[in-house]
Amino acid sequence: MDDDSAHLVRRSRFHIALDSLTGAGLGFSLRRAVAGTELPMEGELDIWLDPMAISAADEALARASFHRFRAPGQGRHRFYLACEEGRWFKIDAKLHEGGRPGPDRAELPGPLERMHGALARRRFAGLRRLGPVVAVLGPDGAGKTSVIAGLRGYIPVAVTALYLGRRRTRRRSVTGPKGPNEQDEVARSRAGRLRETAFVLRNAIRSWTRLLPGYLAAWRGHIVLCDRHPIEILAVRPRRTQPARAIERFIAGHVIPRPDAMIVLDAPGEILLERKSDHSTQQLEQWRRSYAEAFVPLGATIVPTTGPPKEAITQVSSVVWEALRQRRSW
Repeated sequence: MDDDSAHLVRRSRFHIALDSLTGAGLGFSLRRAVAGTELPMEGELDIWLDPMAISAADEALARASFHRFRAPGQGRHRFYLACEEGRWFKIDAKLHEGGRPGPDRAELPGPLERMHGALARRRFAGLRRLGPVVAVLGPDGAGKTSVIAGLRGYIPVAVTALYLGRRRTRRRSVTGPKGPNEQDEVARSRAGRLRETAFVLRNAIRSWTRLLPGYLAAWRGHIVLCDRHPIEILAVRPRRTQPARAIERFIAGHVIPRPDAMIVLDAPGEILLERKSDHSTQQLEQWRRSYAEAFVPLGATIVPTTGPPKEAITQVSSVVWEALRQRRSW
């Protein structure tokens, strides 16, 4: 590389990767002009890569903490990812169009890798789910939708956002025009237990139906971000009848698939009230405590959302990266 390019490299976060390629004696060049005097400080960098040294390039970038990111439909592109303090770095290395692999043929896709690539396009029967499912939890007004929207523009690989919503209940009077008697109360209580238990079972089926598209996307390698999740019932809105409450908690805790990572967005009750006025400050504070008590013991990460949005997005991004790292076995 010339002196100007070396100057650019030294001032960029990507310089570690490019220096590693240069130190290994590998030929590469930038595919697009870089604006200004600096390489991107995060995001994506496009380069041309010598196809005759694929194995050496993988090793050099691995030394720079860039991991090979396999995804369906890459063609002549090879993607590499790194993350530092919640900031993502992606190198899109395209093999020279006119290049022909020489001695390094062993690193080109062989029969097993081609089979794995074919399965990756139909990941339902694939070898391993490579995409993590991450639940973003928190009371109304905590910032779930905003954080997920920010992450979708922040993470440089395929992201699927899944809104699972929250159930709404309507209370209706069951008292007859002449007032209830003891027999009526017993009958209504029994009917209420059956009705609520049936509703819990129906809601469990709906939860599976809503989660299915997310897991199918995760099997294709996408990062799946759930805005709310059925497991949330462990923290808020318990059922009124004991049988329905017990069944619902059992389903949420043991039947519905546990997310790969859980993130609880947190803010004081008065701030939550400013953002969403559907509930009282006391109710929001109670839910806030319930989220921490229910999910921190299960490994959830608490992320405050009282500061600038970028701070929360960066912290959540670090958790998402760790979930992806675990899934990809990096």
